[in-house]
Amino acid sequence: MMFKQPLTASVFFSVHWRDGAALSTGADHRLAITWPSPGHGRSWRCGHHQTGADWQGAGRREATVSHDVSHVCELAVSQRNRGSRLLVGIAGPPASGKSTFAEAVVSRLNQQGGPAASPAALLPMDGYHLDNGLLRSRGLLARKGAPQTFDSHGFCDALLRLQKADTESFFPRFDRQRDLAVANAISVAPDVGIVVVEGNYLLLKADPWSRLERLFGLTVFLSPGLDVLRQRLQLRWITHGLDQKAALHRVTQNDLPNAELVLAQSRPADLLLTQD
Repeated sequence: MMFKQPLTASVFFSVHWRDGAALSTGADHRLAITWPSPGHGRSWRCGHHQTGADWQGAGRREATVSHDVSHVCELAVSQRNRGSRLLVGIAGPPASGKSTFAEAVVSRLNQQGGPAASPAALLPMDGYHLDNGLLRSRGLLARKGAPQTFDSHGFCDALLRLQKADTESFFPRFDRQRDLAVANAISVAPDVGIVVVEGNYLLLKADPWSRLERLFGLTVFLSPGLDVLRQRLQLRWITHGLDQKAALHRVTQNDLPNAELVLAQSRPADLLLTQD
């Protein structure tokens, strides 16, 4: 599994279980995540200004990342019944860090050995973006990323089939460089025991997304504040070649409305990660 370009800083989240139980058994109930840079090799800090002393502390905290990710993996493994496939849903607004978090979980699961271990796979929802030509013909290209710009029914139907581990399954992958989905680019073999699915709308209450509620054995929701998301999203568009004014327009007219929808209309997850 290839990771996105990491930041030099770690971002920390408060961890809450829906039923009130804490994720970590230690004194510091925080999960350390190294965020991706939205550009190509650019370093990006969000949310916190760090002094030299803070950076030393961050360096020490980064040593806990491996433990924290392993703990999340243990939760997923504990939810899986032997002989059946577990779907883990990782949701959150755009630029919340879902992809990096999901990649880390899958990578760690695949590093685990032992006779009971089985492969894990990653399935991003982004592969179900509708084609730009179709969006343009419907006047929806400027809203790309909104729920109506995905093949939502096709995605939900695919997850229903994915729950059965009796045959190899194929799924599209979104190519960000070309801004299009590549058909059959992801393969999930029958022996895959845990599939980590990540996307903005996995917990959305509206149809057809609501059909997914019964499919996930474990759900995680990443929820930074809107100010943090605004900064990340604007920088993302700037690194894609837009000037500040155009980037801000894209963020305010499309990305933030999508983020607000996800934050307001998603079902509670089993695990909520909120940025400090």
